[in-house]
Amino acid sequence: MAFVFDDEAKESDNRPRWSWQYFSREPKVDPTPRSFTADATRLRSGPIYEWVHPLGNIVTAVAKAGLSLTWLHEHDATLWSPALSCIRRDDDALWRWPDQPWLPLSFSLGAEKSA
Repeated sequence: MAFVFDDEAKESDNRPRWSWQYFSREPKVDPTPRSFTADATRLRSGPIYEWVHPLGNIVTAVAKAGLSLTWLHEHDATLWSPALSCIRRDDDALWRWPDQPWLPLSFSLGAEKSA
């Protein structure tokens, strides 16, 4: 979900502004990509192409693969910073929205092979 935000464009409350359509089929292109390791170092190679994968598309792919979904959980935290400066690392070393869990940052699912 956080992928749809632009960290450099802020709302009045300092949250990132929407910048990408959640249901877009087009890649998000970063012509001057940065490392995913939380530093601001620009990479020499590029551009980087990334796609948003809506949750419904992921669950549908699981079903089309012949698997049965057994559970789906959305989380207010992630193991890595989603490249948004407003996301903060908590005492449990997970990254979260600073004031409240207003949107999911990650999800997990369980599936098993259908009989």
